[in-house]
Amino acid sequence: MTFAVMLSNFAHQRMSLGARMLTGEALNLNHPSQLRIVQLIIRLSLIIQLIGAILLFIVLKPRLGIGKGIWYSIFH
Repeated sequence: MTFAVMLSNFAHQRMSLGARMLTGEALNLNHPSQLRIVQLIIRLSLIIQLIGAILLFIVLKPRLGIGKGIWYSIFH
């Protein structure tokens, strides 16, 4: 369900009331507004992972080159 919320969020599509209720039930949320907290957690997680990938790329680029540096920094 968290992945479905993330995909919906990336597509900039508004979730229907039924989908929100189903997601809230699956994630054990008491109030529909708590879905925003889940979206915030997903966004923060992706931002932190992006920062980590950038920092790894800075370290790995001189050793491995651009192509492998990007690949290893993203999928490390």
